[in-house]
Amino acid sequence: MRLFAWAVLLALPCVLLACVPATTPPQLDYTPGPPVVIADDVFTTAAFTVTPPEGWRVITAAADAPPGAIFVSPDDTALIFVTAGPIGEPPRPQVDAETLLRDDVETVALANAEIRVYTVAPQPDWSDVQVAAQRVITSLQTP
Repeated sequence: MRLFAWAVLLALPCVLLACVPATTPPQLDYTPGPPVVIADDVFTTAAFTVTPPEGWRVITAAADAPPGAIFVSPDDTALIFVTAGPIGEPPRPQVDAETLLRDDVETVALANAEIRVYTVAPQPDWSDVQVAAQRVITSLQTP
């Protein structure tokens, strides 16, 4: 019985090692979409570098979209959408239907691209969110 247990213990690693792929899977070899780097509280794309508001979540743009990001407030009621492409259908925060929203779009010309900053927030929170949006706009730079 002990010999059988040792044989199983020795055979198990060999079986598990056989599960390792011999080549890099295609999904790891090429990840679609524009590259982004988030480091030291700075969000960098091929088109721009920006500092998100402190404490806000960062959602990167879809793989088939121009470089961009959505910054979401800690309470999920306000968004700042920064993009190197057209805004199209702007993102909206998940709030009650009764909540009045205010929004604004600003365009910032950088050396290599025009960056659009779309801000949306509930009317009562607008002044605080607008301060955060202005900090985002001020932090925009060419990478």
